[in-house]
Amino acid sequence: MHKLTSNLGNANKKLQQQNRNSIDTQTTISDAPSKNQCCGMQQTCIDQLQQQLQNAKEELKKQAEEHEDEKEALRSEIKQLKGLKEQNEEKLMNLEKELNDTKASYIELLEEQKKENANITQALQKAEEEKTSLLKTLKEQEDMEKRLEELTSIINELEQESEERKRSCWPFRFFS
Repeated sequence: MHKLTSNLGNANKKLQQQNRNSIDTQTTISDAPSKNQCCGMQQTCIDQLQQQLQNAKEELKKQAEEHEDEKEALRSEIKQLKGLKEQNEEKLMNLEKELNDTKASYIELLEEQKKENANITQALQKAEEEKTSLLKTLKEQEDMEKRLEELTSIINELEQESEERKRSCWPFRFFS
């Protein structure tokens, strides 16, 4: 478009220059060409300028059409990009929802795991307490069995002694 403007500007400058030249040529009598020759030159110049103007108009029209085509292509591209943006925003929302659901599910699983771990810990503590209690009871039972054996042994010894006394004293009993 700048090229066309400069062409039009150049054409206007040429026309002004030729007008000045024609005035100068009319005022200068010694170099004055004939009126027909000046009019012919002016007409040729006008024709050239009109042709340049017509070419410039056609070029501007062609550029305007190209510009309009470019604008339409850009509008179409903008429309496609807006559609892609909406799709991407929808995908983003879906992914965020999925992420939040996954987080919630994971947190729920962690809470369940914590509860299970707490239950297992309590069961282990209870089992440990029962083990300690059973070991204590077992030790007490072993102690009692040992004591029972000792007492049984003592009783057996006493019974033997008593038997021996009875045997040794049988005459005494016999005569008494």
